[in-house]
Amino acid sequence: MSYHYVLKPHTAFASQGTLGWFAHPIYVNGDFPEVMKKAIGEKSAAQGLSESRLPSFSEDEKQLIKGLLTLIVLLALYVIDRNVHCLQ
Repeated sequence: MSYHYVLKPHTAFASQGTLGWFAHPIYVNGDFPEVMKKAIGEKSAAQGLSESRLPSFSEDEKQLIKGLLTLIVLLALYVIDRNVHCLQ
């Protein structure tokens, strides 16, 4: 049996707006998820704002953010290694 799930727009925003808000920039492309940028941009426009309340990243910032994954992994490995040695 095969199940196919289609995310409704509000469901997609809910998932991308929680974990995706933090994970997408680090793991994907250094920027917020498109569904978040679109929804917040539309809401900002509806409120009469001239630009989105969600900040945008420069290309340099995007490259810096994307490189954080390596740092996070190295720090996690360091913490795990320290904890293993403390238990011995």
